Amino acid sequence: DYSPFEFKFTGSVDENMKFAGQGLFSYVPSAVYVRNKLWTPEIQNLSATFVKGVPEGVAAITHANGATEKVFLKHGVPVGLGINNVDHVVVSYNNGIKGHPVWRFVTGVDVISVELDKEFVVFARVLGVEKILVVSGHEGYTLDKIRWNCVRGLLKPEYRLEGYEKKYELIKEFPPVIDEKDQILYQMIKFHIDILYELKHKEEVFKDIDEAWIRNKAKIIEKQKIKGNLDNVYVKHQFEYDPNGNHIRDKTCKKLGSYRLLPDSLPVRALVSYPGSGNTWLRDLVEAGTGLTTGDERDWAHRSSQNTHKPGADLLVKSHHMQYLREVEKTDQGREDLQWRMQNVVYFSGGGVLLIRNPYDAIRSSWNHFQEYEGDIDVDVGTPKFQSFAMNEVQKWIDLIVDWVLLSPHLVVVHYEMLKNNQEKEVRKIMKFFGIKQNEDRFMCLENQRFEWWKRTKKVLKKNPYSETVNLKFRELIEIAQKLLKEYHHEPLPIHLYPYHE
Repeated sequence: DYSPFEFKFTGSVDENMKFAGQGLFSYVPSAVYVRNKLWTPEIQNLSATFVKGVPEGVAAITHANGATEKVFLKHGVPVGLGINNVDHVVVSYNNGIKGHPVWRFVTGVDVISVELDKEFVVFARVLGVEKILVVSGHEGYTLDKIRWNCVRGLLKPEYRLEGYEKKYELIKEFPPVIDEKDQILYQMIKFHIDILYELKHKEEVFKDIDEAWIRNKAKIIEKQKIKGNLDNVYVKHQFEYDPNGNHIRDKTCKKLGSYRLLPDSLPVRALVSYPGSGNTWLRDLVEAGTGLTTGDERDWAHRSSQNTHKPGADLLVKSHHMQYLREVEKTDQGREDLQWRMQNVVYFSGGGVLLIRNPYDAIRSSWNHFQEYEGDIDVDVGTPKFQSFAMNEVQKWIDLIVDWVLLSPHLVVVHYEMLKNNQEKEVRKIMKFFGIKQNEDRFMCLENQRFEWWKRTKKVLKKNPYSETVNLKFRELIEIAQKLLKEYHHEPLPIHLYPYHE
């Protein structure tokens, strides 16, 4: 007598018991047994206008994965177009069957793709430049133009590959953490970023940066303040005190400040890391070594009025590859939205510094940060709640690495463990990568500074706090990250310095 279906409606019923009006038809459980076999319905609910008991016209369908699709129904059968708000696709239906073309788009980025029977075509517009990519099998080709045809209400591109088209380097192999359905999205974003980098690379100013260049920019800012165009001049003096809090007497060090420039003075680049990986520490070191400031997250602050981000004013901008409020409030510990992650890489033109710390220590540090225990570190470490936190967070750790390594055309990788061993070497590596001239006075002053005021005093744990299941997951994802870094010719993970990793 039990029914897994539920029907709510507002309307009327005719003499034949046929319903007319607004209705919501739902499957109550996520799965049911049909003839002793477990069956998972593809659709969780259907909201539509019913005529003679049959849904007609525009309807909203919620699928089992949570995606909501707007479709047009004729006698209860999808026809015409269907728009999926989660996967960001527009599909065409022919008598209830999905067909091609399938249009895919990215919110906030001028790039779309059209999925055909055996190929897909990507259209990107970057800084007024439009380019076309055809992906056929495992090969990519750029085209100058195509023709269009209308198929069941959707535009379908028509073209012919002649064999002389310019080849484009696709992402050849995807790590297993990327769903197959999302691979097209990665190819789309890579194409867009590559165009962006090609156009903006000519505008790079890093090679011109030295102490004289910075001082000249600072003078311009001072003049703007005198004219009343600026409220203040932001300069940090990292060499004013020694690690013990005493004033530094060395005049050479005391005069070395780090300046925040006017907006649009520099390309917008990221210092991206998983939380608890030493982002603040490396920011201080980079500022002291270069004479330029770094900035907070681009969406920092609970209110937009508190957001201090000004594109191009800082050398690097902090990013945890997570939306700031979501990261702070921790109301949802699931993976960060894929579309937002793609937007984040695009915002920085795929360029910057990727700071990686081993997940054992980084996730433990992140746990302590979000527990907000005053003076009591590592509370509840090892508990079931901690294990669940670790399983969720390590997915974000690997997502960050995968997204930036796959998509970035201009990236330098720094490992926290190597930074601890030789901070000067790692700062010099960053400056060399960007082409910034190195000031030996700064490194002389930096020699006795560690900038570790932010570090918490952690307990020395007698045993590995992670469960066997979590440890297996960590090892699996560390291997994926290691393979990817080597494949893209980045410095590999210093696994010999990782705790608990055998």
